[in-house]
Amino acid sequence: MKPTAPLPEDFAAHASSMTFVQLREHYGRGSGTISRWIRESKVSRSRTRSRPSDFAELAQTMTSAELRLHYRTSKASISQWRRECAIVTPRERHISAGTFKPTPVPENFRQVAPTLSVHAAKIFFEVGDTVLRRWEAEAGVRLRRQLPGRPRQPGTVINDTIRDMSRAGQAADFLRRFGPVARCDATGRYLADGFYWRRGSTVLSADEVIERAERNGWRADAWRQIPASVHYQASM
Repeated sequence: MKPTAPLPEDFAAHASSMTFVQLREHYGRGSGTISRWIRESKVSRSRTRSRPSDFAELAQTMTSAELRLHYRTSKASISQWRRECAIVTPRERHISAGTFKPTPVPENFRQVAPTLSVHAAKIFFEVGDTVLRRWEAEAGVRLRRQLPGRPRQPGTVINDTIRDMSRAGQAADFLRRFGPVARCDATGRYLADGFYWRRGSTVLSADEVIERAERNGWRADAWRQIPASVHYQASM
């Protein structure tokens, strides 16, 4: 049986100020070991981190997903910090004021929906399954769906799953951890082989997609930082 890792002498000092993820990275240990060390050290840990000094400023321009990645913290911490700064999202503002209204059917939904799969529609319209089903019922149209029990023909390629390995495509793939990003034409309409990218309500060129991704931490040459020995072993 593999012996358990002993509790580090400096663990209590770090555990009082680091997040769970930071503790894992700092000590190079898994969740089970970190949890055991927390119990053994009996250190008092707050459920949420103290609010960073620049949070109020960044929260005005960044989404919750971007804030979570930037601060490497949980959704609960971001929500707590927003409450402390009295920063609310437009949705929360409408709900608290009693003025919230369901998202209406877009003007182009009847025209575009029959040409999109459910997956592509969620990316293009930035909504979930529940909203899409309501829009289908209200508009009287249906999104493209694979018929139950009908196998795809051998060699069939579904455009929605093609991985774009261009520099802009990789940047867009990185940005999808923050929210939907899809190819489109210059007007923002979904187009599988379009030369533009739609992120939210913004239409971006390839250069702008790359710039946004780099601003959020993406690096096109990150693979170059892999030790040469790894490349050598992989080629053997």
